[in-house]
Formats: sequence, C-alpha cells, structure tokens
Amino acid sequence: MSPREVEAGIAARFSDYYRRQIVWIEEAVAALDAVLTSAAEPDYDQWIEEDAERARRLDELVAEHSALKKEWDAALRLSDAERDGVQQLLRKVEALRQEFESKRSAVTGRLAQAVDALQGEAGDLRRGRENARKYGTDEASGGAIVDRRA
Repeated sequence: MSPREVEAGIAARFSDYYRRQIVWIEEAVAALDAVLTSAAEPDYDQWIEEDAERARRLDELVAEHSALKKEWDAALRLSDAERDGVQQLLRKVEALRQEFESKRSAVTGRLAQAVDALQGEAGDLRRGRENARKYGTDEASGGAIVDRRA
C-alpha cells in the first residue's frame, strides 16, 4: 500500500469516527430532550446510570480520537477535498456537542433542584420528629394526647 493510500485511509477512518460520534450525540440529545420535555418527574436514578454509560462511551471516543489525531497530524499527502470533508464533519460534531452540553446542564440543574427539594422535605421531617419527641405524648392516653408537662 502506498503512503498516499495509507493517508487516504486516515481520512476515511476519521470520517467514520465523526459519523459515529454524530449518531451517538444525536441519541444522547434525544434522551436529554425526553427528560426535559417530560411532564412527569423523571427517574433520576435511571438518568444517572445512563449518564454514567454516556461518560464511559465518551471516554472511549476520546481515546479513539487521540489515536486518529496522531495519524492525521502525520499525514502530509491528504487532498484538500479529504481535509474539507473531515472538517465539515468536525464542525457538525462541535455544534451537536454544544447542544448536548447545554441540555445536559439543564437536566443536571433539574436534578439539583429535585435534590434540594428532597433535602428540604427531609429537614421538615426531621424537625417534625424532633418536635414530637420534645412535646411527647401521654402514655396513659395511648399516645393520643400531647403531654403538656413535657
């Protein structure tokens, strides 16, 4: 295989890589949209698990990108058309990545609000238990009357 053919192969592999990344980001954006547009409260435990899987997949894509980037930087014989084709895909990936990050931040914000609300409810329950202990109940009445001596 000639050096030109080897370098043309890197353009094809990089294009394939970016196409796969585009599909992955579009699927992730659709999943985030589903959470953001859902009228019901999302299952945050499931979202956290899915987000961890997305992070794992992103790590794989980053590692693959590093290897491809080294070959790309070493390629001297790529045509302008090959470079332009890969650059177009890269621009689309960057636009989708920004959309993904924006929506991911919105879902993370909703998750933080839900956590804050749960912490507030837990605090209310804790204060209620403390008040119940503080004021106690009259054991003779079967717990139905508040003990005024407490």
